[in-house]
Amino acid sequence: MAATAIGGFLGLNGEEETAYGIGAQVEDFTLQTVDGQAISLSQIAGSSGTIVIFTSNSCPFSKLYEDRILQLQDVYGDMGYPVIIINPGNPEIKPDEHPDEIKKWITSSDYKGTYLIDNDQLYMRFGASKTPEAFLLDGDRNLRYRGAIDNSAQGAGEGTEKYLENAIRALQNNQDPAPTETRTMGCVIKG
Repeated sequence: MAATAIGGFLGLNGEEETAYGIGAQVEDFTLQTVDGQAISLSQIAGSSGTIVIFTSNSCPFSKLYEDRILQLQDVYGDMGYPVIIINPGNPEIKPDEHPDEIKKWITSSDYKGTYLIDNDQLYMRFGASKTPEAFLLDGDRNLRYRGAIDNSAQGAGEGTEKYLENAIRALQNNQDPAPTETRTMGCVIKG
């Protein structure tokens, strides 16, 4: 029962929905940018795949991953794998999650990808429980990898396994990522 509570939520139709599993096709969704513009996944998904990262403007672990997330967009965005950052934080609880604060980060970091606000608790549909947590979709929007960006919750130079990048390379070579799931370290998402 606890696994069901963690992995799912009650949908609008009252039926329980579970989080996307590996191989499941991610349904189109629409969220707002920090400027209030509605954008759907189908508008911004990459031709080869899409990297979705749930992260936070206030989480210390997310801050340690900022440079790595920017690098992912710089390297893989032009290769057909755009990075979509989704912030599930509640600005009423954590003021750093307010869109105005996020805009400051986007400007100071020169982030070129898409940054969305999760006002619909989409993180629950993905089964994201911590920030940062990464999800790799293939060109057909099937979930192929979920978990940590790499094996270092510390600095970028500390990691020895680049899980997300290895999964992207596997897709580029028409192979299945291995592993398909890894343990995520970070701040617990509180909706």
